[in-house]
Amino acid sequence: MDNNIIGPTKVNSRLLQVANTILCNFSMTTTPNLINGRMGVCLFLYEYARFTGIKEYEDIADEMIDLILKILHKGQGEDNITTLSEIGIGVVYLIARQFLEDTDDHDSLEEVDKLLLKTIESAKEPSLMVVQSALYFIYRFSYYRVGLDKGYCYKVAGQLVNIFQNHECASEEDGKVWKYILHNAMLIYRVSQEEGFSQCKDNYVFLEIEHKNWANQINADDMWKSFLFGRKTLGDPMDDDTLSELCCNCFYDSDRVMGILCSYGMMEIVNK
Repeated sequence: MDNNIIGPTKVNSRLLQVANTILCNFSMTTTPNLINGRMGVCLFLYEYARFTGIKEYEDIADEMIDLILKILHKGQGEDNITTLSEIGIGVVYLIARQFLEDTDDHDSLEEVDKLLLKTIESAKEPSLMVVQSALYFIYRFSYYRVGLDKGYCYKVAGQLVNIFQNHECASEEDGKVWKYILHNAMLIYRVSQEEGFSQCKDNYVFLEIEHKNWANQINADDMWKSFLFGRKTLGDPMDDDTLSELCCNCFYDSDRVMGILCSYGMMEIVNK
């Protein structure tokens, strides 16, 4: 753990309430996913441990990530693309932020690369599986390129350009994600031909997510996409009543509420 930490007494009351709720309820999450599951909890616990210097949070996250990574090594089928994509993005985040050692990386990402990039390569038109695979590919390329073949990235990016350039999206919301994928695929296509391929730079396009207020029932998917692919902020600050209500509702809808609290906590930490 690095030395860029603060003492636990300096954590504001909102973040402390979020952290305590997550710590007391994380065992109730039912999926390994990032958006509404244990991978999201892992990311928060690692960041909170570094932020506060409280190693116990890191120890819990270590145990959780070991269990999550076993899912990757079992090999997942195409019916579980979303899970693979979200876990893969979480692993890339943890490697890039140096929570996982490089010795953990390639075996952890190899299965994800193999299935998700193959999904893109064989696709003829946009689908949920292609979108999830593309988001992983963009995140992987943007933050951690070890183990990626330059020529293969060029080929996959070109395929994404062909797929999303030649189809129209019926939904305005989906259209934003399609546009994001197309723009980034074009960037990757170009960067894959350059000498500095192995160096990760800020050469990606941000995913523009409409700013909302909490009264509009913002969801965990919006929160995480804003944090990971956007500009790390979304809407107005959460008021105390909304925060308290979310914390109290964990028992009734644990996955959804934990997803919101973890992404909100991540935003609170990185914006400090």
